Amino acid sequence: MTGFAAAHDRESAQSWLWKASCHAGCRPSALSHAPQAGVFIPSDILGCPIYPTDYITLGITGEIVTDEGLVYQRIGEFTVSFQWLEHKLREIGWFIMDPDRKDWPPQGLRALTNEKLIDKVHELFLEALPQCKLEQELEADFKTSFAACAEALHQLRRDRNRILHSAFIELKAGGEVAGLMRSNPRVTIDEETGSVLYGQEMLKPESFANEMRTMGESAMFLSRAYIQLIHRFPHGDAQPFVAGDLSRQAAPGP
Repeated sequence: MTGFAAAHDRESAQSWLWKASCHAGCRPSALSHAPQAGVFIPSDILGCPIYPTDYITLGITGEIVTDEGLVYQRIGEFTVSFQWLEHKLREIGWFIMDPDRKDWPPQGLRALTNEKLIDKVHELFLEALPQCKLEQELEADFKTSFAACAEALHQLRRDRNRILHSAFIELKAGGEVAGLMRSNPRVTIDEETGSVLYGQEMLKPESFANEMRTMGESAMFLSRAYIQLIHRFPHGDAQPFVAGDLSRQAAPGP
């Protein structure tokens, strides 16, 4: 029997002990409804170097969460929110590339990967920002904030790949789901010990709280940047606002 130390991508995740042994022909199932459970899981799902038709025994000690419906809901919310951010990036890029909407629907930016889309829109925004004629301090704030937002979006992209490319394994006992485990099929090697490391965790409804908070902050900034472009980036008959230019102010009413 071989021992594997499980590594987790989240700081809040607990450590779980893997004990591998073959159980050919067994179905994945939990053997106990107690916090400590033994589970049979197909070895190919977990990326273990065991023939795919065999199963390995997983020993778990820790909190078991039974509300898997909320966990699946959070995964869906994460996915939909991520796609909203990706579309907002395209809206910003499309406006900068064609502010007068002469070519509609826009064709650019559609074939880019998320990674390249983030970098391209960041580049476009930095090129467009001086044309908005903002105060120097505000322009510097937008540059710094967009760079920080781009970095956060890249991390969210990595989070998305890790989450959505994982296998979601229901641990059942007595015909009910006793827990839900996310297991990333990619494995790494611990540089210090040489041990095989797995990206995995037992999920709870709160498991995606940090990612959702980051997406909310990113959404607020991208919306702010988009509105700023609409009001200040030259397009049509609109010209950049210049502080102190009274001719741009509305005429007083009767």
